[in-house]
Amino acid sequence: MNKKLLAIILCMLPLVAKSDPSLMNLMCVTEFDFHNKKTTQNLMMIDVKSSNEGMGYAVTKFLSRDGGVKLGMTYFKASGKEGDDFILFSTRQNLEDIGKDADFLGISLKNQGDDDHPIYGAVIGRGHDSVTVHQTKYFCMPQ
Repeated sequence: MNKKLLAIILCMLPLVAKSDPSLMNLMCVTEFDFHNKKTTQNLMMIDVKSSNEGMGYAVTKFLSRDGGVKLGMTYFKASGKEGDDFILFSTRQNLEDIGKDADFLGISLKNQGDDDHPIYGAVIGRGHDSVTVHQTKYFCMPQ
């Protein structure tokens, strides 16, 4: 194992021991890379968690080109913006911010794969309400 990676893991162990329970862990690749069979670039990891207060949130991490892990963003579950097979997370935390642009993460829980190899969809982007400024779509596999 790479010594640098081992050092990072050892440094993060105290944080992991104190962290909120994980509900779902996904490894994601952009739709473009998925279709072009480039699965080693643009990898995103999503950890969906629940706090002690029962609040849902998601944390993204990205695999950098040098093999390190870069922390992405923390998104909070958007109330009333979920369906039977879709969950929306946003960086917006205040009612005063409604109508202003915010970063978002959407996860589709509709299986696009098969029972043995489930594949889910995800999208990250920026926008507000029904206006999207930009977005990137991903295919995700449970970890």
